[in-house]
Amino acid sequence: MKKLLLLSLFALQVNAQHVYFSAGFDPRNAIIGSSPTNDKPELNYMLEFKMVGNNNVEIGIGFEEFNRIDFNRMYGTIGYRFEALGMVLTPTIEPTLINRYDNWGGGINYDMKQSFMTIGIGTNLEVPINDKFGLQFYCGALPRPDIKMMYGNDKIVVSGQIKLIYKIHLNK
Repeated sequence: MKKLLLLSLFALQVNAQHVYFSAGFDPRNAIIGSSPTNDKPELNYMLEFKMVGNNNVEIGIGFEEFNRIDFNRMYGTIGYRFEALGMVLTPTIEPTLINRYDNWGGGINYDMKQSFMTIGIGTNLEVPINDKFGLQFYCGALPRPDIKMMYGNDKIVVSGQIKLIYKIHLNK
């Protein structure tokens, strides 16, 4: 399975227009916080690597960490890029593995590690700064089985991030 995944990524990279790295944060949680942080500012950040094919299909992998609430997630993305007015809109599907750790949610014990699989959706709006750099504004909706398990509530969490991207053009 690992060989098939690596071969697929290599094949996509060969046909890629460009690859890019991005790093971002949730401005709301960084500035005013939210109810899970008791309205105190906390860092919630996201790191990504993505490849864009000649057919405008974009695939990637990412990591998000929100240490204050003992939460991180690893995810994949697949989306299609729509370009207009010098900007790019990319709706995505995001298979996700959520990890909860320590005593999240006032857990049963201190070392309460749990992992949950789910599929979310997201949208990136990319605004280029120049040929190599750009800004992305991300909005995502993620069903949260961790919240359902701990509190019994079905919940879809909507989040936003501002990201700085760095592009590497491969076929110029």
